[in-house]
Amino acid sequence: MYIRVYERLGQPPEVLKDVEEKKRRFEMTKAEHAKRLALPKKIQFTSQCPSGTQSAQSYKLPFKSAESNITEKDALQIFTILCGPSPWQQYLRDNLNAHLQNLPKQPIRIVTDLDAKYRAVFGTPLPKDVQGFVDRRNATIYLKEFPARNWDKSKVGLALHEAVHLFSHPPGRSNLFRATVYGFLGSGLIEGLTQVITEDIQTEQGIRALPDKWQVYKEYVPVAREFIRIFTPPVVGDAYFKGELPKLFRAIEK
Repeated sequence: MYIRVYERLGQPPEVLKDVEEKKRRFEMTKAEHAKRLALPKKIQFTSQCPSGTQSAQSYKLPFKSAESNITEKDALQIFTILCGPSPWQQYLRDNLNAHLQNLPKQPIRIVTDLDAKYRAVFGTPLPKDVQGFVDRRNATIYLKEFPARNWDKSKVGLALHEAVHLFSHPPGRSNLFRATVYGFLGSGLIEGLTQVITEDIQTEQGIRALPDKWQVYKEYVPVAREFIRIFTPPVVGDAYFKGELPKLFRAIEK
């Protein structure tokens, strides 16, 4: 014969009442949490860059290392870094202020299968070792979960590189698949310039760089820095951020 023992048998009524109340509150909290997760994540973007350049003293750094993890909720922090002190701040601030409000509610997406997303946008396989890209038509940055098993997360340095791409010309949402300078400079030099700008931002703001093993474009950086030195930051910046190619053409022809 089996005797079923009830766990609440013999407990005083006030204890039972307290247990039931705690259980009710737990279930309510659990249900509310599930409801919030099910709702679309809404991010309201405004022209957050200041009207003048920010000094290092007045700037609050969102991340101290490019190796820090980010999630899809950290878009504002990445854009705040773009607004912050750097040799390219004027260009970035102008483009951010003009186009932040036209971004989607979730402009950073972190996915497991980045190749599938890339093929859907460009119709070609994802280039080797690439950890992110920009879908200009939807003003969305796609990042691969990185490194492996870092579920739903990527790295600040990778997101910052792609954010620089997003606010190069044409900044924000666009009908163009590629940057304005792409047809003239080609992929390698553009990636090098983008990484130089990313590194300049990190250096100016004291953000520690990614480890060398994660530096996909490091071989392009010396060439890009020499390109900027020869043709000057204003001319290269106007082409990269404003789409003003004639100045660059003339400088190269001299």
